[in-house]
Amino acid sequence: MTAVAKQLGYSKRVLYRHFPELCQAISAQYVEYMKESRLKRIEQCCEDVKKPVRQFHCEGIYPSEAAIS
Repeated sequence: MTAVAKQLGYSKRVLYRHFPELCQAISAQYVEYMKESRLKRIEQCCEDVKKPVRQFHCEGIYPSEAAIS
C-alpha cells in the first residue's frame, strides 16, 4: 500500500480510512504475487542445480556438491 499511496500522492492512512475494502484487496493480491514470485525463484534455483547434475551424470561424473558448485 505504500507504493500505491505514493503513486496517488496520498498517505496510507487516508487510503485505508476511505477505501478499506480496496486496500485489503490490493494487499491480498500483493501477498499472492509474492507467493508466486517466491515459488518461481525456487523453481529457477532447482533448475539451475538440475542442469549441471544431469550433465555430470551423462558424462559419468559423480555430481558431488563440490563439483556442482
